[in-house]
Order: sequence, then C-alpha cells, then structure tokens
Amino acid sequence: MSSEGIAAKERKERKKKNSPAPTLHHSITPRHRMKTPLDDGPPRKSKSETFGLARFPAWIAPLLLRWALLLDIALILGVFRRPVALASALLFAVFAGAMTVSFGVKAPLNLSVFSDAAAAFALAVWPANPKPK
Repeated sequence: MSSEGIAAKERKERKKKNSPAPTLHHSITPRHRMKTPLDDGPPRKSKSETFGLARFPAWIAPLLLRWALLLDIALILGVFRRPVALASALLFAVFAGAMTVSFGVKAPLNLSVFSDAAAAFALAVWPANPKPK
C-alpha cells in the first residue's frame, strides 16, 4: 500500500471515532490545568511569618524613614554632631540587621550598610576639635 492509501485509511478511522486529529496543540497541557508552585502541597510560611515579623506595625517603617531623613539633614548641617552620628549609627545597625534577617547577608553587604554604620560610629567617637601635631 502506498503512503497515500495509509493516510486515507487513518482519516477514515478518525472519522469513525469522531475524534480530532492529533496535533501539537492537543499534546500541550492547557494553562488552566497546569500545576503552579502553590499546588505542590500545603502552603509554606514566608520568612517574615517564620520570624514573627508579619505583625510588624505598618506605621513604624515610614516613621523610621522620616527619622533617617532628619538625621541626614542634621549631619549635613553639623548640628549636634555626636548624638546625631550615634543615632545614625544605631539606625544603620538596625537597618543592617533587618536586611540580614529578611534578605540574607548579601543585600546589606551590596548596599554597604555595615560600612555606613561603622562610618557613623567613627564620626560619633571622633574628637570634636582634633589637636594638630
């Protein structure tokens, strides 16, 4: 039998079964039936829920941001240099700790938060009027 005869015979069998022709489209799982990462089992807790930070009050973050802005302006103007530098070092240390817990140690190292905290602390302990030698 020739290849045309075989193809005609297959078409007749498909018509009898009344099924669509097999195509690539039919072999692909439809999107509505695809598994998503959420279908893998019970819901997983995020890092923030694991450490209990999910209940962190939402009003604290903008407050800390405003506090950091005020500290920056005070450092630029040179007002109350030691207390402002010490408060800035403390704030940078809190930011570095929060970033380390949330994103791992790579994020605060990439953004040099640890070195900013160290520089602010160095400014706080630096003498007000260094004596020339």
